[in-house]
Amino acid sequence: MRVPNVTTSENLLDVIKKLDQRQLNLQKQISDGQSITLPEDDGMKMGRLVRMETEKNSLVQYQRNASYATEYLNASHLNLDKLRELGVRSQELARTSGSGLNYVAMETNAQEMNQLLEEALNRINATHRKKALFGGTYTTPKFGSTDVIQGQRFEKKLSLADNYIPENLKVGDKFTFQVAGQGPYVIDTATVINDKTGDVAQSASAVAAFLRDKINADNRKTGIQAKLDVQNNLLLYGAVDEDFEFTAEYETDADPEYEFPNDTRRQGSRWTRSLSVTSSKVSEATNIALTHPADWQRLTSYNRGELVYYNDKIWESQTDENFNRFPDTNLAKAWKEVDSTYDVLREDWNLNVSSHEYKAYNLTPDGWLFEDLTDAQNHVISVLNQSADVETPQATLDSMYTGISQVTMSVAQFEAIGSESAAARVSFDPRTLEYTLTASANGENVGGSKITGNLLREPGTGGLTNSAYQQNDIFVYDGQYYKALQSVPKEADLSGLPSSPAESTADFLNLGKVLPRSGFNTVLDSTKNQSLIKGEYLHDLSANKFYFVLSDFTTDGDVAAFDPSNPTNASKLEEVSIYESPQGLDWNQGRTYNTGDIVYHKNRYWQCLQDNFKNLAFDPLDLVDNYLVYPDDEYIHNSNGDLVQNDAWLPIGESFGHVAKFRADRSDWPEVIIAPPTRGGEGAEAEAVVDASGRLVGLRLTKAGSYTYEDEMPQSAVVRTSEGVEITVDVIGDNGKVFGFKMPAEAADMNLPTSPRLQDTFSFATGSETFLSHRNSKGEVIDVTYNGNEKNAETYIGKGSKISYYLEASNGGTKDLGDVVDSMISLRDALRNAKPSTYATEVEAANQKLIALEDKVVDKMGEVAAKMARMETVQKHDEEYFMGLDQRIAKDIDVDLSEAIVRMTRATTAYQAAIQVGAHMMNTSLLNFL
Repeated sequence: MRVPNVTTSENLLDVIKKLDQRQLNLQKQISDGQSITLPEDDGMKMGRLVRMETEKNSLVQYQRNASYATEYLNASHLNLDKLRELGVRSQELARTSGSGLNYVAMETNAQEMNQLLEEALNRINATHRKKALFGGTYTTPKFGSTDVIQGQRFEKKLSLADNYIPENLKVGDKFTFQVAGQGPYVIDTATVINDKTGDVAQSASAVAAFLRDKINADNRKTGIQAKLDVQNNLLLYGAVDEDFEFTAEYETDADPEYEFPNDTRRQGSRWTRSLSVTSSKVSEATNIALTHPADWQRLTSYNRGELVYYNDKIWESQTDENFNRFPDTNLAKAWKEVDSTYDVLREDWNLNVSSHEYKAYNLTPDGWLFEDLTDAQNHVISVLNQSADVETPQATLDSMYTGISQVTMSVAQFEAIGSESAAARVSFDPRTLEYTLTASANGENVGGSKITGNLLREPGTGGLTNSAYQQNDIFVYDGQYYKALQSVPKEADLSGLPSSPAESTADFLNLGKVLPRSGFNTVLDSTKNQSLIKGEYLHDLSANKFYFVLSDFTTDGDVAAFDPSNPTNASKLEEVSIYESPQGLDWNQGRTYNTGDIVYHKNRYWQCLQDNFKNLAFDPLDLVDNYLVYPDDEYIHNSNGDLVQNDAWLPIGESFGHVAKFRADRSDWPEVIIAPPTRGGEGAEAEAVVDASGRLVGLRLTKAGSYTYEDEMPQSAVVRTSEGVEITVDVIGDNGKVFGFKMPAEAADMNLPTSPRLQDTFSFATGSETFLSHRNSKGEVIDVTYNGNEKNAETYIGKGSKISYYLEASNGGTKDLGDVVDSMISLRDALRNAKPSTYATEVEAANQKLIALEDKVVDKMGEVAAKMARMETVQKHDEEYFMGLDQRIAKDIDVDLSEAIVRMTRATTAYQAAIQVGAHMMNTSLLNFL
């Protein structure tokens, strides 16, 4: 017999091994019931299983999303239902109050309304799982502010046309006006209204314009401001919430066509009648718009002063065209961190214009303000480097280089009071023309003044001077300031001191109860006709000298430049060498500071540690120019050229956290019109720059424009005042871009509003609520502002099917809920403040609005209910589909036990046969071998 070789043995062993493995697999299938264990067991089935398992996982997530959405929708529906109930109760109160209740009952209803609107505010600010329900995608409300409520002023309107005054006056016609106790202003057809031309008042419009100018000239006496509208109606405005008197009479020859029931008397052939003046309350001309930081974004250009959020901090751009620089890299010092410690959840604010500071600036042709001339020159060079080229005309370049002018601007000083903060401060940035509101929880504001000069104090023991005085010495006695007009010996009698301001004796001049304040007195405008008032101070900024006005007079600067130091003006003005330096003002790089001076810069106060410090330091490595030293610089060079810690400024007090930025713009400021391109490109934009004297001194270029075609490049711009007066301003530009503007001579003659008016008031609230409430001093809600957005927070609840699990926010869907609270506020105020003759009408108007809003709320409840029904349908469909997938998976993966047992029996039989055959063959081979 032939002996088997090695290959036969190996093949036999391999067959036995495979049969053994197959037997084990079949045993495992029978035990766990699965026909597939590894992907290679059945590739097609495994592919189907993977896809179905993925669908199952997606369905699980969809069901989870639907479950969460159902929770939010249920919470939204409950809060909307509660809001509807509150609205219904408010309607009940309105109906019962409209039936003529007494004052006590009305006040009781108003108190209940107050509680209802508080609850309504809670409903619209409701949250679920710490997420706002009615804020759109702003489920965590961002920091924002409410609408600004402006103060109300009385407006007196005199329409000569409505009083049937003919435009062309007759000879002998006369007008008599009384304004807030000032006057009478008498104007007739012989009154000269223009000293240069000798024109007289021969028309009604000329009378109105002349009266406007006279009232504005006395503004500092009366506080009344006048203007003309486009229909030549005279409008007068007083202080906030202060009424004033304005009467007008017209005297003319008797004429049957102009005899009316309001004629007051007849004197021969003359008629005198009172003119009708209407009175109403209007909002202030100044409005402010608050802005807050936005999240920093890549590939976005930021301008100087813009604020962003980055890594939970606030950063301020330090340059224009700050593009794609990370705030925390400090690349080229493009960003600077701003104090972001202000974290009050909600705070009510009251701002009012307490004073005006007069500051000198260098104005560039494109309307930018700089405290330092060198900075202004560098800015002009930078503008030309960016936009001009070698082909730019030399005349254009010269207009830019020589177009820098010195101007005096009136900067409003705001007093800020917050309901939660211990101290608040408003600072001004001349580069951006923006104000910044900051606050501190524990800090304090710095105020008061330092006396510059040698002020003497007179105790007046025994009614005699305690010391001798030299000529021009200034001393304070019994709360008033006096100037020695000549040498006065010791123990001179004080009983003869002049008692009233501007009164004098041979020895002394009474200066009143205040000294001049640097930056806060009337500023000399030598080329304008200024009306000066007895007892006030005149400040010559160019020489930094102060003069006391001895009597009322006009400077006639429009005829010849007025020089206060001229000896011919000695009878009108008296120089005063001592003045107050207010402390705690914004740091000014163009000012010289002395030891102890305190300024405010970059969210905190700083105290100067050096005398005669001009904010400059010399770098020995540069050897060219001094560099500007800021109070918050960490290191500077000292007088020896060594780099040391800042030894010029010392931080004092607590730091102030950033709250908001805002512009203070007036609605009656001039409008600038620049022709846009018609064949492609972008038009230039600008705004007017008005100095402290009301002159149009420049146009601030806010957008340089891009004119594709040279023939469309504008050569001029039109400036139109609120009274309809227009002037043309030359445009400086080239290469399709505007560089700046050249002002005409007539711009200096315009009497324009300069800045926010004294005592202008603004109130608002800041905080992080979806519907941010603004409250009065009593804590009562007076306004609600939506702080969410109009984007919907959506989630997928099925393949290709998504739904918003909040109330629809687009098209004002959630914002409308604030109207319910506003209407309830209106009803509460109507119940409290309505006049007996009109309260029924006011209450009914609020009731009708609530009824209309109830319908909206019901509609929104239906919208939410529809979404909930859709959720139930989706969930049922997903459950059925999930079960179907389970069945399909089971069909592919579960094993047929009877079939598996049969295969197991066959495999076992084959396995046993293979072993027996192998044993027989191996036994025969061994015997043959032996």
